[in-house]
Amino acid sequence: MSLFDDFIKAYQKGFLLSNFYLSLDNLERNLNAKKLSLEKRGQNFIFYQQTPRLMWYFANENLKAKDGFFVKILGKNEVFLQKQDEFLQQSGFVKFAAFKEMKKVGQSVKFKLSNAEFANPLKDSNLLAKKLYAFLSRFFSPEFLLFYDEKALRQKLAQNQAFVLVKDDEIAGALVFSANLNSAMLDFIAADESLKDKYTALTLLNAFFKANERANFFKLFVKTDNHKAINFYLKNGFEFSQTKLLFYKEVK
Repeated sequence: MSLFDDFIKAYQKGFLLSNFYLSLDNLERNLNAKKLSLEKRGQNFIFYQQTPRLMWYFANENLKAKDGFFVKILGKNEVFLQKQDEFLQQSGFVKFAAFKEMKKVGQSVKFKLSNAEFANPLKDSNLLAKKLYAFLSRFFSPEFLLFYDEKALRQKLAQNQAFVLVKDDEIAGALVFSANLNSAMLDFIAADESLKDKYTALTLLNAFFKANERANFFKLFVKTDNHKAINFYLKNGFEFSQTKLLFYKEVK
């Protein structure tokens, strides 16, 4: 009998708490594809995801896990979010980032406004991915970049799901997104304000809308204390939803 079989038996009996919100088929499929690994610790079962470095737990007692993995909590029910927060604090985890979802229905594509030029993603994609990662690292901490390494950014460039604006051979701004069946998710956007081009972010956002013309809606998660970004999105038609995204890490 496999460890996953043991997990299914325990799952049928029920767990006190879990942060996983997809199907068991999804777990098994990713486990078989070696995108996840499974560990049992005490009465808990923990699935570890390498890229990004997240853990998905099914818990009956305080959580102890491998080093270097983060907990992602997604939800809109305040009782659920409070229960997760209390459990994680009791287990020695601290919240290090809080985001709220914003959505926009439809789109409003404007003309390109920045005088910077879009980089060709197929021209030396390895070098561009390296430069892009270094650029994003100036704006986002390593925890926020846990979703993307240089390899993942190369894939985004190859899929035309990343835009890079270049001025005088330097990156002026960048946007990374994920396209879904009926929607598009804005993952990262950053603009170099030292270049004094106030239209960089808007140009990137317009490119994002245009690349996803068939999307029914657009969404993103913005850090709750990033008031400048929040105002930018509000001005461009995004509105807050009830969904929150929280990240925790264990204090050693």
